[in-house]
Amino acid sequence: MGLGKRIESSVRGLVSRSASDILQWQRGGFTTPPPQAVKISMLANYMESYGLKKFIETGTFRGSTLCHMAKRGYDCMSIELADDLHQAAKRKFASYSNVQLLLGDSGNVLPRILNTLSEPALFWLDGHYSGGPTARADKDTPITTELEAILNHRVEGHVILIDDARLFNGENDYPPLHELLTVISRNGRFRYEVHCDSIHLIPTSKRSLRAA
Repeated sequence: MGLGKRIESSVRGLVSRSASDILQWQRGGFTTPPPQAVKISMLANYMESYGLKKFIETGTFRGSTLCHMAKRGYDCMSIELADDLHQAAKRKFASYSNVQLLLGDSGNVLPRILNTLSEPALFWLDGHYSGGPTARADKDTPITTELEAILNHRVEGHVILIDDARLFNGENDYPPLHELLTVISRNGRFRYEVHCDSIHLIPTSKRSLRAA
């Protein structure tokens, strides 16, 4: 089999596996966390719909989400606390000029990024301790600090997606979901939706929307 045929076969296999995962998720009544392909599609749709160019992620992990967004040409930043995962990501993305990798606790690093940010961005907040190779700072998740920093940022028009909505139960440093949504409502700059195991904060200001 020639190189072209091997690549074609590999791509077909990936598409087939994604379709199978999505179908299984659908048959289960969407009650489990969605497949990676669904998350990627969701993020890409927000980037396109709001005309965003910058993607900021907490929790690099294996770099799967970051890779998909970088290949779409977005200006990407990703924060990782675990040094081993950070070093692996540096090797993986060494040839990507549009990817910036940062090592540290995103609760501390993200506010520093925001100090230099002058345009709306999509924030994918998924930096938390989950065992295995992941790392833990003083909390299992810095989500409260992360979200506070973004909600109070001077730039209008950010889109914020928080992964693992099911974990917001008041345990392991996660606030109860209803408390988090109350904070968002009081801020007044975002409306929220909860679906696909993620919390979506959408700007109430339409200034960042791309003209139709």
